[in-house]
Amino acid sequence: LKEEMSATLTIGEIPQHILDDTHNYSTCKVRTTNKANWNCYVTHVLFGDDYNFYNAIPLGNIVVNFATGVSNIYLPQNYIDLFLNSYFKLLPGYNNRNCLIKKSSKTKNILCLKKFLNFNGPSINFILNGYAYQIPFEDLFEDIFSDSYNQYSVFKIDFTETPGNEWYFGTVFMKQHEVVFDGAKMQVGFYSGFKYDFTKLTNENVEEYCLYNTFTYIFLASIIVLPMLYTMVKVKMSKDHLTDIARRAYKRL
Repeated sequence: LKEEMSATLTIGEIPQHILDDTHNYSTCKVRTTNKANWNCYVTHVLFGDDYNFYNAIPLGNIVVNFATGVSNIYLPQNYIDLFLNSYFKLLPGYNNRNCLIKKSSKTKNILCLKKFLNFNGPSINFILNGYAYQIPFEDLFEDIFSDSYNQYSVFKIDFTETPGNEWYFGTVFMKQHEVVFDGAKMQVGFYSGFKYDFTKLTNENVEEYCLYNTFTYIFLASIIVLPMLYTMVKVKMSKDHLTDIARRAYKRL
């Protein structure tokens, strides 16, 4: 059986219900250097649901293309160890016997025993333009019906041999939100769905954040350094005073 999906395509203006609720609408800028695809930068990946930005793994600025014609997420093969070591080890009872890597011509897939996945596991969050966009655990695996014993589910992130370092996000990511491809502003928008706002900690406010840190460091330095300078000056004045007293005493002799 195939999963039935329904969707609505709107061509023209941004739907009014989104314009009326911009608090739940976030965007990322399209890279104008590659106009063939709708794409943005993904900067971090965060595994789990604690939403601590300092646990997010920085990726740099990686181009992610939004591909409505595919279901899964496609990453270069060199990222498979990142997910095995940082995500799968979060799964309760995980070991190499519960999951395996299946290799095809140019793709590696991670398969896990269906009986192993009988829990509510952690989500995966991709951070774009300061917002963490969640893919919940229940959407990250799909049953394999071609398996003779029907005992495995496949992880819906494929690791492929592709040139360059570009990522592709299919409908497993985009169905979490209403997605707006805004050609007038050259941006991709995401309405509703679960997202977490990290913009105060990412490069969207880097100047303000750095300025805040600068004042913090200056304040802390003033607390530590000024008393030290005061003490040093006071000691020096005391030494000079004692030297002067000794010199006067010597002259009297």
